[in-house]
Amino acid sequence: MQARTVTMIHANPLPLRPTIPMPEGFRLRCLRPDEGPVWARIERTVNEFPSMEAALARFQWEFAPFPQQLSQRCFLVETTAGEPVGTTSAWYHAAFQGGLWGRIHWVAILPEYQGLGLARPLLVAALNRMALFHRRAFLDSDTSRIKALRLYLDYGFRPRLETDADTTAWSIVAQQLQHPVLRQCLPM
Repeated sequence: MQARTVTMIHANPLPLRPTIPMPEGFRLRCLRPDEGPVWARIERTVNEFPSMEAALARFQWEFAPFPQQLSQRCFLVETTAGEPVGTTSAWYHAAFQGGLWGRIHWVAILPEYQGLGLARPLLVAALNRMALFHRRAFLDSDTSRIKALRLYLDYGFRPRLETDADTTAWSIVAQQLQHPVLRQCLPM
């Protein structure tokens, strides 16, 4: 089956979570407004965009107009030598489901650094930052990102099931993932 976009929500009040330290050799910091090319290179490398130009254009449209929010809400994982290897943002959407929601957005870790324990501390940092601004959050992912979907389920996100197509997509994910949350929320 072709990958399909799915939405997950965390509608409970977002709790502050214990910080998870980065693995040895890595650190987490906030992205600076002048680091659009750094963000674009990471996102382009994980195939979120067809070109660097498209990735840079998205950064300029979505983040550059808001330098203060960017420097508070966007994170960068780098090696202790300063090599950028991952990013995400604790962003927001002013009109999701009729209101202002926090949004976990643009989660990306370079392929050669995946599986090293970077995703959990990155997600927890973003969720903790988001909890300072929002009571609820959402994210979009796709059905091919099974490891990411497992992580989001583990941290309180639940499938948004508004259409039959949503239920079908999540049922396919549930067959691969075998996550207890999916067994609880999907019709079996």
